[in-house]
Amino acid sequence: MMIPTKGARTMLKSANGLLLLRQLWVTLAAVMTILWVPVLVLHLSDARTGSLDGRVAAAVVVVVAFGGQLLAVRLAPSVSGTTAKSASESAQRWVLVRVGLGELAALVGFIGFVASANPLVYVAGFVPTVVVMVGAAPSAAWIARMQLDLRESGSDVELLAALVGGGISR
Repeated sequence: MMIPTKGARTMLKSANGLLLLRQLWVTLAAVMTILWVPVLVLHLSDARTGSLDGRVAAAVVVVVAFGGQLLAVRLAPSVSGTTAKSASESAQRWVLVRVGLGELAALVGFIGFVASANPLVYVAGFVPTVVVMVGAAPSAAWIARMQLDLRESGSDVELLAALVGGGISR
């Protein structure tokens, strides 16, 4: 697991970039899921006081979710590269941009829940985040899809080998 200590710094020096992407994905998915605990505890407690209308908060969350994904497509449109290093960097950017902007919806949903005391606001951020996280998971199916993108762009780089041997780019 990624813990911000010396172990995390050592792990980032690992040569297996695919393993690191998968660990990061699992960590962020776990955080998003663990946020349900305070949502449920606060919702079931008697100390619920929200000053923001839940509909307004949910609307903001939906706009952030869709806006984030529109921005992700512009920041990292597809995986490309003519060398193993450039293909690995492109694939990492694709995953990190999509996951990072996808997680934003769950975070804003949680903040909206705290402000409105309406758990449906977190649901409004959680659902699009789950969709994004599933689509951006660095799985075998994802590698196959990205390999097709590489082939269509005229590259003969093997993405799996590039990711496994490339480490994490900066």
